[in-house]
Amino acid sequence: MNTYTVKRLLGVLLLLFVSGCCHRDCPVNWRPNALFPVFYGHKDYLTDDGAPGPCRVFYPSLDGAPLNAPVLEGCCKYPLIILVHGHCDEEEHYKKWFLQAAQLARSGFVVVVPQIPSIGTHPSEESHPGLARLSEIRNWVLNTWEHHELVHSFTGIAGHSYGALLGARFAKTDADIKAYASLSGVWENWPSGPLPVMSLNLPTLFIRGNDPFGDFSTGVGHFWNSLPVPKHQAVFQGGFHWDYLPSGATNCEQSVGGRGDCSSTSILSTELLSMFFGKYLRKSNRPYARIPNSLIPPDLTLTSEQQFYAGGGHLTYLKNTNCSLTLSWKTNEGSGTHTFP
Repeated sequence: MNTYTVKRLLGVLLLLFVSGCCHRDCPVNWRPNALFPVFYGHKDYLTDDGAPGPCRVFYPSLDGAPLNAPVLEGCCKYPLIILVHGHCDEEEHYKKWFLQAAQLARSGFVVVVPQIPSIGTHPSEESHPGLARLSEIRNWVLNTWEHHELVHSFTGIAGHSYGALLGARFAKTDADIKAYASLSGVWENWPSGPLPVMSLNLPTLFIRGNDPFGDFSTGVGHFWNSLPVPKHQAVFQGGFHWDYLPSGATNCEQSVGGRGDCSSTSILSTELLSMFFGKYLRKSNRPYARIPNSLIPPDLTLTSEQQFYAGGGHLTYLKNTNCSLTLSWKTNEGSGTHTFP
């Protein structure tokens, strides 16, 4: 047996050993992930609870009642995702970001949605207090949160509107931030100077509509070709700024003319986010090959137990949508586009 074969065998054995050890006590026979999810739980925290500020934490669970449900233990550490809300002048707006966070938690992530101070102030300001809050929140989840021992330091950032801009700035602060997603980031409103997203050397996803709230030609379309790979983009024709939340969830949707043409943007964006982070935010730096570069969910065969936790309609909305949506991507393996319907 030559040296190469021996090293390869040892590597495989080490991988199996690590893989087996970290989930040997998992109550289900798979690691929760974007393709094979479980249920989720969530819990609210305030400064009186030791958190840096008000926030809601979502996490994998096997309990059918999400509020304060027990966290799923024994299934390896869960990477962290921070969801950064945008500017909306309503009480506890951060709690409106529920659907995407819950599905990401079902997909094997711990997701924290913090209340961001001064989010109405433009995120380009060098001393924006939101940057300190994001750092404090991340450190708290990784080191102090009651289940911090279950959280992996690899982190993803997803942000909406101003939150996308602030999240991009924060994503540059730590090498363990491994993936970034922008939901209608208002890049066209960035003042003079380099966009923070241009220097992100990590996988990126940009989702937006083409509503009159922003000029697409000076937004994502302006810098798309200059971004490093892998990069992904989803454009909803007739999509509006607040379509990521269920209809009527926020009063702010009226500030941009209401809702867009697609009634299922919230669930479609949720599938795209779970596919994106499921592919790239892992405990290794290798993308999950079972999720295609298009981010269109693959066909799956689930066991009866997996189907129980996945529920009806799991990852079927994007493949069957009648909404006008164009996906584009460029990775090391190639590039492509796909238009629905």
